[in-house]
Amino acid sequence: MGPSAQINLNYNLTWILPVDAGFYYILRFHFCEVQYPITKVNQRVFYIYINNQTAQEQMDVIAWGGGIGRPVHTDYLVVTAPGAGQTDLWVALHPEVDTRPEYYDAILNGLEVFKHQTYNTDSLAGPNPSIPQAVDGGHAVAVQSKRKSDAFVAGWAAAAVGLVAVLVGCLFTWAIFCRRKWKAGSDVVHVPEPVHKTPAPVLHGPTAYVFSVTAQK
Repeated sequence: MGPSAQINLNYNLTWILPVDAGFYYILRFHFCEVQYPITKVNQRVFYIYINNQTAQEQMDVIAWGGGIGRPVHTDYLVVTAPGAGQTDLWVALHPEVDTRPEYYDAILNGLEVFKHQTYNTDSLAGPNPSIPQAVDGGHAVAVQSKRKSDAFVAGWAAAAVGLVAVLVGCLFTWAIFCRRKWKAGSDVVHVPEPVHKTPAPVLHGPTAYVFSVTAQK
């Protein structure tokens, strides 16, 4: 669990396993003490709880296996409550204090869950998973596709309008420039003699620019 005895005594080492309701289950716990300096009996002792019920008191891996490095396993039958769907299977370990062990700690090297038959049908078949609503999903896909299509059309329409506006502006500017130039070259202005003739001004038009098992902690 951890190096702090005080913290270990305040919490359980817990696993939550989702299983189908209404079936028998065999839970197989695997233990092997491999951590020095735990080599003797009553150095690490703990409880095993299954669904908030005491399954094993004074679990001492060294005592059960006969020494360090010797694997052992123990099985427990669990009967889940009848019902439909899934339910949670709780497994928890907690340090034992009555025997006053040297370390307040708990370990688990492995856990297997074997599903067995139901109460009265001897069947292993569980309920089918719920099928997602295809109608809602199809509607969502259609809406998203329509939005993309509308955005695409709007983008092209805006580009076309901008291009037409630029072309019209260029043609208008060119027409004004040609008209002014024609007037400057063809009109003759008669003025009284003391006034000197001056050349017509040169007009410059505007320039146009065109611009993308689930693991739980």
